[in-house]
Amino acid sequence: MIKHNMLNAPTSKSRLPQTTVFARRSVATLLNKYHKTNNNKTKNILFAMNEDQILVRYPACAGTFYPATKEGLECEAGILLSDAKEIVMQRKGLTDEKIHRVLRAIVVPHGTYDQSGIIAAQGFSLLSKFSQHDHWKILLIGPSHYSHFPGAAVSTVDAWQTPLGSTPVNPLAASIAKRHYPALIDLPEVHEREHALEVQIPFLANVLPDFSIIPIATGEIDAEKLANIIGPYCDDETIIVVSADLSHDHSSDQAHKKDAIITKALTTLDARTLESKGESCAKIPLLALLHLAKSNGWKAEVVDYINAGRTSKDKSHVVGYGCFAFYENVAQ
Repeated sequence: MIKHNMLNAPTSKSRLPQTTVFARRSVATLLNKYHKTNNNKTKNILFAMNEDQILVRYPACAGTFYPATKEGLECEAGILLSDAKEIVMQRKGLTDEKIHRVLRAIVVPHGTYDQSGIIAAQGFSLLSKFSQHDHWKILLIGPSHYSHFPGAAVSTVDAWQTPLGSTPVNPLAASIAKRHYPALIDLPEVHEREHALEVQIPFLANVLPDFSIIPIATGEIDAEKLANIIGPYCDDETIIVVSADLSHDHSSDQAHKKDAIITKALTTLDARTLESKGESCAKIPLLALLHLAKSNGWKAEVVDYINAGRTSKDKSHVVGYGCFAFYENVAQ
């Protein structure tokens, strides 16, 4: 895990939107936890105020899940997206007509870029047609791998940093956390080590010229309740990005069979089968997405699928990686 010293935190070129006092008071709990000094030296931390007084979450998995340098990340993400765009455009059914302004959500994996990057990139390549809007709001939702807690954790800092620069957190994040407490709560420590949301941001930065994020990591929360909370914020300038891996630790053949179940459940909006038989670390975010899709008349289709057995030598313990797209009023 890469940590950054607060005294060396990079400054932003322009001031990002400020979050509310509510958000800062909550984040202060985490800051106080790490601001203890030994011999007048500040410990490395993942959350810090930069010189512009912007509260930033610094990357936790740069150098492990994706390249740690700007140049390396631009190169790898660029190649993945270029290859992915060709794959998507050649696949029957995924046409420009479908991509243009009807895409409401994507499901993408959160493995390392060398394992699942080509699958995730195919989902993000669908967003490249959305550049005509001045600003996009990304509801970025995924599981918490390291923390167990009731509800869902909303990140309300001012920005998330990656080697590519700062991505602003939409001010709505603080409002949502305050309005829907305790179902949604500002818990910075949940996001401290979490990779599921962070790995998606470099892809977003490569396909959208202007966007902000509302990062939500789920704990124990009813999926339908979560869908009802976030549903009103899904306007025409909003895209939902669900970060989800599929089955874990099966043979490649077993993974194909298990992931076929969840693939069918997602593409048919079958929440009951997903809940009872689907295997995913992000079952709650996926179920919430299905509830939203059914209530709004969205349609879903699979974009691509692999498992780690096809990209590594060990085929006895693999992870399933799938990409899915959800559309409203899909053109025939």
